[in-house]
Amino acid sequence: MTEHSGKRRTRLSPEARREQILDEAARLILEEGLTAVSMERLARAVGISKGLVYNYFADRDGLLAALLHREQTELRDRGMLSALQARSYAELIRQTTRLYLQQTRDRAP
Repeated sequence: MTEHSGKRRTRLSPEARREQILDEAARLILEEGLTAVSMERLARAVGISKGLVYNYFADRDGLLAALLHREQTELRDRGMLSALQARSYAELIRQTTRLYLQQTRDRAP
């Protein structure tokens, strides 16, 4: 019996694979800028075929739109949670401003 060296392939659920691709796109944008994101580069970074990336996203614009939607949804949900916890208008302003500044720091403007 011979042992295989290298990474073992893992079959992810479609939702998990889609999130993995979006996570890698976000990482590339944060580290190298928007121009670093290509379908081929994403596929290499994730360790999948370029065709599989296209199974999830029709093109680069579709991928970037999905990433933007995901980030905006996350920010909105976090903002709603902060708003619901606020006990006053002043606290609401502080919490949502803090959230915005944290998002800008963590994910760039």
